[in-house]
Amino acid sequence: MRSAITLAMVFAFVCLAADRPVGADEKAAPEPAPQKSAPQQAAALAAGELTLKYKPARRWHYSLPAGSFAKVGGAIDLTAAGGAKFATAIEGSSLTVDTDGDGKTDVTVEGESGYVRLRTEAGFDYSIRLKNEGQGWFYAASGARVGKLGATRITLIDQNGDGRYDGVGRDAMIVGSSRTACFLSRTVNVAGALHTLQVAPDGGSLRHTPYEGKAGRLDLARGWDAQARLQSAIVRSADGEHSFDLARHHEGLAVPAGEYVLHGGQLGLGKSTVRFRRGNAKPIVVAAGKTAAVLGGGPLSAEFAYQRRGDEVILTPDSLRWFGRGGEEYFAWKPFGKSPEFTIADSKVRKEIGKAIFTGC
Repeated sequence: MRSAITLAMVFAFVCLAADRPVGADEKAAPEPAPQKSAPQQAAALAAGELTLKYKPARRWHYSLPAGSFAKVGGAIDLTAAGGAKFATAIEGSSLTVDTDGDGKTDVTVEGESGYVRLRTEAGFDYSIRLKNEGQGWFYAASGARVGKLGATRITLIDQNGDGRYDGVGRDAMIVGSSRTACFLSRTVNVAGALHTLQVAPDGGSLRHTPYEGKAGRLDLARGWDAQARLQSAIVRSADGEHSFDLARHHEGLAVPAGEYVLHGGQLGLGKSTVRFRRGNAKPIVVAAGKTAAVLGGGPLSAEFAYQRRGDEVILTPDSLRWFGRGGEEYFAWKPFGKSPEFTIADSKVRKEIGKAIFTGC
């Protein structure tokens, strides 16, 4: 059986705000001052094309919305992006890699991790992170394509490891100076103006035009109640075409009208962090010309499995899940902090019949 109860949690991330409603509400936050429509704002930056330079990252410092490692086979095939099939071979516990695409391995990676830069005479340039955690060797991109749209830095990252940068909804991008990426989006908000993007498969260039569709406003940061800084808050449209990080936009952000879902993000307080994902959060509808305000954060509720054996109630710590007032689910607490106290009551007579603490959480 599963149960959900509301807790007054001692962990410092969450404020108590039990009198607030849950989810998205157009009345939850005051409307910002009237602004120009997206097409009017976009007119300040005309259509054009910018060159994106490759920037390898020997030390990976980006946070991706759906980062993953791909299995290393007999070769790392990056021909879809104008690269080559870079041969690999296992030698004992080590991995040897062809770094110039000539079919011969020339670099050896030992231990549990490594970094290799793959380049060809035709100008292809691509760095990878490698890891072996006992299940074989896996790789992921370890670089990005970087340029400026107006005065705003744009960073594109090959998130799925196919060597290409044009996978809308699959690859990743950063708008501004943050190191937290959202999904590669068909549209981008630069200085309050929406633009439509078209990325070259190899990531070498990016075309942009003023967005001409219907737009509304998505306001998340002001409605997130927590005693920690909202470091990232990624949303994406239901069709996967649009994605934005709303954490730094305290007045909300202009986005294409449509239905969005909360993908996830992170809260931080000093060295302590906690991540969150969609969980039970409902879709958010952004109507043209309207503001949709999202509520999240405290108070938290806990859901967990339990069993009844006669007069005993057995709680299962491993099944404990935390949900915010918007339905978002919190996980990966670092550190977890003190365990909450669970009060077990008879709902018919409203009488307390026991208490429990999950020691060692």
